[in-house]
Amino acid sequence: MKELNFFLRFSAEKEIKKESANERINFEQNWSSCPEICKCNEKKKEITCSDKTLDSFPDDLPSNVESVIFVESNLRELENVSNLLSLKKLDLSRSQVQNISKKSFINVPELLNLDLSVNEFSSIGEEAPFSVPKDAFENLPKLKTLKIGFNKITKINDDSFAGLEKLEELNLEYNSISEIEEKAFSNLSKLRKIFLNGNSLHSIPEKVFTWMPNLNTANLDKNALRSLSKKQFTKMQKITRLHLARNEISRVSHLNLANLTNLEYLDLSYNSISHPDDFEKNIKINHLSLKGNKLFNLLGSPFSELQQLNHLDLAENELKIIPDVFRQNPGLMFLFLDRNRIEVIDENILDPLWRLATLTLSNNQINKIHDGAFKNLANFYYLNLSRNSLKIPTTGLVNPKNIGTSYDFSENPWTCDCHIKEFHDYLQRLPNRRAVDIVCAHPDHLRGRNLRNLTASG
Repeated sequence: MKELNFFLRFSAEKEIKKESANERINFEQNWSSCPEICKCNEKKKEITCSDKTLDSFPDDLPSNVESVIFVESNLRELENVSNLLSLKKLDLSRSQVQNISKKSFINVPELLNLDLSVNEFSSIGEEAPFSVPKDAFENLPKLKTLKIGFNKITKINDDSFAGLEKLEELNLEYNSISEIEEKAFSNLSKLRKIFLNGNSLHSIPEKVFTWMPNLNTANLDKNALRSLSKKQFTKMQKITRLHLARNEISRVSHLNLANLTNLEYLDLSYNSISHPDDFEKNIKINHLSLKGNKLFNLLGSPFSELQQLNHLDLAENELKIIPDVFRQNPGLMFLFLDRNRIEVIDENILDPLWRLATLTLSNNQINKIHDGAFKNLANFYYLNLSRNSLKIPTTGLVNPKNIGTSYDFSENPWTCDCHIKEFHDYLQRLPNRRAVDIVCAHPDHLRGRNLRNLTASG
């Protein structure tokens, strides 16, 4: 009897192996019958289809395909992605998808990247038309990247992403999201990056981010946020990049950033900030943008705790002088002060910035630069003073030792007389393209002439 059972089991296993081999051969043969509207790459195991006539998901794709890209198709309904057991990437962007069922992704257990951008969804976590239903992603245990940007989503409900415990990146940019329920991201403990930029958020529930202790990047640009709660970033020490540009923030203190002790990159450009205060706990910031705010002056020492600051953008504000606030920022290498109202550059104001490599001051009202204003900038690489009111270059405007520095002094009303000789001689020694052409405005007989081309006789 034992011998009979062994024989039957051996025969069954042999038959299963035979069937598997036949299936494998059939899968390989499927690559040779690629749909006409698609491009199939067997070597990469990738299928790309881009055609408006594609209105349903094909059921005869090779089951060993790893990447399927259906762009600009007309799928509308996504009922089931059938038996693609090796699929790792699925791109359904710009495919007019309106509805997804709970069983849509039941047969793609290896999926890592899913792109549903630019479709017709209006909500997540609801049983309704034009919605991604709750539990739609529960059969995707390995998914790492999910993109649902550029849809029409207005609300994200609790537990909308159930089953995505390994998700690392979630992109919800450029929807119309105005409401996020407190437990919307409750399962996303592995999430590292979230993109909520380009939405309509006026506020965010206190505990929304606390479900994501591994978050390192949060993009909240282009919303209508005025403040963030004190509990918003509790236990969020891993955040290193925070984007809050183009909101309605008037004071940095309203953001309660004290818990973000490892923050390195902070973008607050194009808000309504009049004084940049409250950075004392964010000592690791190396990139700070306050471009396009309402800074009239910088009182006190707003950047004194930011001793690792490397990049500071103060362009497009209302500053009338270069403020004396950089004494604690010797590591600053990139300083942007374009489009302010600066009229004078005082002597020694930039002395603490001995590592400064790039300084842009274009589109100000600068008419005077004190002698030696740039004398200690030994590491200078680029200086932009274009579109100001400079007439005569002062001593030390250029450093003869910095022959590798690039300059832009264009569109100033330069007076080309004997006082400009030293400046002219220096420009002559510069390698080609190290200085944008400087054109004379005065006297009249030299108007429009390039300074570099002038001889002693004019």
